[in-house]
Amino acid sequence: MKKLFVLTCIIGQVFSIAQGQNISPTRALDVLFTNINWEINPTERFIQGKVEYLIKKTNYSNENIDFDLSNNLIVNSIFVNGKSVVFTHNDDKILIPNNTENSLDTIEIYYSGEPSNSGFDTFTQDYHNNEAVIWTLSEPYGAADWWPCRNNLLDKSDSIQIAITCPKKYMAIANGILSEVHENDTTKTYVWKHNHPIATYLVAFAVTNYIQLDLYYDHLENDSVLVENYIYPEDSAYAYQGIASLEPAFKLFSEKFMPYPYANEKYGHAQFSWGGGMEHQTVSFVSNFEFYLLAHELAHQWFGDYITCGSFQDIWLNEGFAVFAEGLATEELFSNEDFIEWKKYRIGRITSQAGGSVFVDDTTDIWRIFDGRLSYSKAGMVLQMLRTQIGDSAFFKGVRNYLADEKLANNFAFTSDLQKHFEATSNKNLTYYFNEWIYGEGFPIYSIKYWFEGTKANIYVQQFTSTNTVPFFKLKVPFLLEGNSQDTIIYLEQTSDIQSFIVDLDFEPTNIYFNPFYDIISQWQKKELKFTNKNYIIYPNPAKNNISLLFKDSIGEYSLKIYGENGVSYIKKDGLAENELNINISNIKSGAYIIELKLDNEIIKTKFVKN
Repeated sequence: MKKLFVLTCIIGQVFSIAQGQNISPTRALDVLFTNINWEINPTERFIQGKVEYLIKKTNYSNENIDFDLSNNLIVNSIFVNGKSVVFTHNDDKILIPNNTENSLDTIEIYYSGEPSNSGFDTFTQDYHNNEAVIWTLSEPYGAADWWPCRNNLLDKSDSIQIAITCPKKYMAIANGILSEVHENDTTKTYVWKHNHPIATYLVAFAVTNYIQLDLYYDHLENDSVLVENYIYPEDSAYAYQGIASLEPAFKLFSEKFMPYPYANEKYGHAQFSWGGGMEHQTVSFVSNFEFYLLAHELAHQWFGDYITCGSFQDIWLNEGFAVFAEGLATEELFSNEDFIEWKKYRIGRITSQAGGSVFVDDTTDIWRIFDGRLSYSKAGMVLQMLRTQIGDSAFFKGVRNYLADEKLANNFAFTSDLQKHFEATSNKNLTYYFNEWIYGEGFPIYSIKYWFEGTKANIYVQQFTSTNTVPFFKLKVPFLLEGNSQDTIIYLEQTSDIQSFIVDLDFEPTNIYFNPFYDIISQWQKKELKFTNKNYIIYPNPAKNNISLLFKDSIGEYSLKIYGENGVSYIKKDGLAENELNINISNIKSGAYIIELKLDNEIIKTKFVKN
């Protein structure tokens, strides 16, 4: 889902929460088929219909079979295997006695009424150009506002049929392929069939005076996919261009991820009057035909529909991949400059606030679930950043293996499922990465100091963090080193918060750029060091926890003490060092101090301030 707000496209640690969340439970009650009949008039905010389920019970011992439905709606009758049964409908729950010994049961629920409206306006009656329209949008919890369902992330209906009867002047759109249209004097009935598993919140319909625009997208070699589009007549002139522009992205995603999963049916769009888009399976509902909106919803057909997050704590598996796919389309279909600007914008948005985890810590708050900064921008950039950390080959192989996993395909996944596949293809333990970037909060802030000596670049990297929930982010840090006629990209693997590097080049560098292509989420500042007439620099000064003495040449044996201006000694240290001497000053009080360093041939005294 992508929500467009007025300004732009927006829509403590939780490590312990993540543990034990990642095993999909065995289903004791499995929905095999859902057969729906609805009567809809777009001029009236009202629904009437019958929902029929074929369910399979495997060691199901509960006293009742339960369905979710708002108390705003009236359940007229329920039949189990063709026989009327007594039921209860309270607290937005329907309870039906589980008194058959069959492994397969058919349950028919007849209901009607004016739906409630929670979440993102789950059941909306509106007008466009003086024409009535009704559409639905159930994510995350709104399906029960308007139809009796099992409103969870535990089970997908293996297939579904939706028949919608509406006044003759309108068209009714739903998931899957249109198999039949029945017409009488005043109404038409549109019968849609979808023969793939589908999560409850992805079931949707829309009814208005649509016009139909069909295209075919190249899919794979010698193959194409039907793309059906249902558009408001007043917008038909500009819609075609936007829909046609999506074809390269459709082919790109099919090549990079896996072939479009519903190619034997269709893809398509239905226009609706909401401020964004929603990835209803096989037919994304969109408010306009801007490329990035269409690309985002298209990517969800793989990430969100084919594999659905198993908890809304893990919504980043849906939204992060959709945002990542926007970036991938920018990289592959537009210019490198466009891709850099895309990443730069995302990083700016992520770092506009210090905290917040990608993993959702409060699923009762839909604005927290669909936080534009965290569940979208940060999640997408965390994937893009992982790609640069483990390499394209391991990253895209991990994505393809994730989609091909038989336990996840057409099913639900958790964060640990994705981590497992990236670890297998990269041959790395990525627990640190997921703990820092998915479950943890914040981002690194870098202070870069450097100087050049001939063809050597001396680089000192100090990392701070925007919050204290993650004390250190372990990353390969990218630099661009530039000379008069050539340049090179290097990646320095930082394993401690202060670290020095000496890089030997085959040219004399004149400038250095940190994170030149905006590949890591961070803020930074850099400064060139000038030794002037000294062969050492004290850094940083003032300092908080650690201080370093940086030398042009090897130090060798040394004896060091730190004392206050009153002459009292606080730290003594002897040893052997190369170019850098690091001193932990976290246990001394704030104030001014003197470092006295005795070397073989000289004694150095210099001052620093402890914050």
